[in-house]
Amino acid sequence: MKKLGLNLHVTGWCVDCRLSALEAEAVLVHLVEQIEMDTGGLPSKVWHFPINGGQGGEGFTVAQPLVESIALGLQPVGAMVADIWSEHHHSFFLIASCNPYDKRTVGDWLHSHVGRVISFGEFDLFGRDGHD
Repeated sequence: MKKLGLNLHVTGWCVDCRLSALEAEAVLVHLVEQIEMDTGGLPSKVWHFPINGGQGGEGFTVAQPLVESIALGLQPVGAMVADIWSEHHHSFFLIASCNPYDKRTVGDWLHSHVGRVISFGEFDLFGRDGHD
C-alpha cells in the first residue's frame, strides 16, 4: 500500500460551461469514480454566492472530500472542487490528491461531457520526505 500524504498533486481545468449545483455534483461523482478514488461516504457540500450582502461574486462552489488526499483546507481528507462562476459563464474543476490520477483522462472527459476546456494547470507540492 502506498504511503499517502508525502506529496500533493494539484490539477485544475477551466471549462466553458454553465452548470447547476446538482449537475456540478454529478460531474464530481463521475470524476471520483473515473480516477478510482473514494469519498469514504463523506457527502459533498455546496456554498452559494454571493453571501453577507454581496461577497464572493455570483455562483457556487461544490467540494467533494476524498479519503486519499489532504488539501484545500479540509482535513484529514482532500477534495475535488467545482467552482462555478455564473456571471462569467465558466467553471473551474480542481483535484488535489496525494494519490496519483490520470490528468489527461479527466481533461478529455470534461471536454467531451461538460464543455470546452479553456485552460489547464497543475503543480506538485513535496513534503519533507516526499520527493519522488
